[in-house]
Amino acid sequence: MQVDERALPSFEEISVVAKKIGPRLEPAVWLMTCCGLRIGESLGVFPEDILDGTLRCRRQVVRIKDAAGKYVALYAPLKHRKEGEWRDMPAPVTLEPLVERLPVRNQVGGMIYPDLFRKSWDRALTRLGLPDYNPHDLRHKWATVTLSNGVPIHEVSRWMGHSSIKITVDRYGHLTLDGSERCRQVIEATLGAHMLNGFPAPVEPGAELVPAQPGSRGSRPLPNRS
Repeated sequence: MQVDERALPSFEEISVVAKKIGPRLEPAVWLMTCCGLRIGESLGVFPEDILDGTLRCRRQVVRIKDAAGKYVALYAPLKHRKEGEWRDMPAPVTLEPLVERLPVRNQVGGMIYPDLFRKSWDRALTRLGLPDYNPHDLRHKWATVTLSNGVPIHEVSRWMGHSSIKITVDRYGHLTLDGSERCRQVIEATLGAHMLNGFPAPVEPGAELVPAQPGSRGSRPLPNRS
């Protein structure tokens, strides 16, 4: 399903939610917004995972039932990845002040799982009187910003960890400069000046594509195709 970029939170709204949700959970908000992480992935980032402008995403937090039937939070391999596999993505310098607050923890130092984060997120939205945005909208926001500013879609797909570029194209393809906007730019740059000046009739088929050579013979009349 295509992502409706007009229904995503603004950066001003994201900023106030990040503050309202509190200093413990705020890093997760910005990791999703600045790196396109899933919720569980943002909860699994450690300080050493961010180095020299690159975030190496190694794990996600999931919540499962243990042998006793009790729900527990634990680290698991990334979606579409096996144990020990990771993916790298660019990490902006603006994340550096948040590194010392990683990994994201609850008040007693325990692991936070995605559903618990969603509850805190929803409470922040209610207190601020904002629409019912989904935390996953932050990941959509990242994709929207990168693609609409010309970042290649195959790179975005890899950084997001999609199993196929088709998923990325189906959801975000309408946002890329490789689409209609890029087409308009190319046509405008190539033909715009000619259209403003009026197209001169070519002296022979294809002659407008070949520069005239010094000493070349005069033009031949166009054949009558009427």
